[in-house]
Amino acid sequence: MAASALATLLLLALTGLPLAAAEPLVLNLWPGTPPGDTGTLPPEADLTKDTDKLIAGRRIIKLGNVTTPQLAVYRPAKEKDTGAAVIICPGGGFSIHGAPDLVIEVLSPATAQLDKTTKRRVYARTGVQEMWLVDPLLLQIHLYDFARDPKKAVRILEDDETFETALLPGLTVAAAEVFKR
Repeated sequence: MAASALATLLLLALTGLPLAAAEPLVLNLWPGTPPGDTGTLPPEADLTKDTDKLIAGRRIIKLGNVTTPQLAVYRPAKEKDTGAAVIICPGGGFSIHGAPDLVIEVLSPATAQLDKTTKRRVYARTGVQEMWLVDPLLLQIHLYDFARDPKKAVRILEDDETFETALLPGLTVAAAEVFKR
């Protein structure tokens, strides 16, 4: 039941995004620099301690020195606007507490390099199992399976292909539907 609801939400989110229409509204969570910012951050580091509590039998990974925490708000094109929006809330506050199984990043010219490099490395190190990079300009979806290869996409889908993920059994994603306008 939960997987079915999540699958429906993912499809609605993916197909409702303004893939080529408007850029997202990106909001920093703090004006200026985040609390505790010292200017230049040291390299990302796992701050998890052996004394941290277990959640579902595992310690929550605490990755420090990530990036400035932001929210990205995606609104549909005006002709499709129903008042709904997709809000993407990456980890931040200089710490990520835990990791989702799946991350979907929709590339925009303003953040594509960050999504393809820094965020991908953070997700791979923090226990994310899969990442889908949706490229609305090339009409491609880059599928990353971090257990197989944390550096390269294991598959790049064109707009006429479909794929499934073991994370959401029964869900088949058609790239053409993702890029449908």
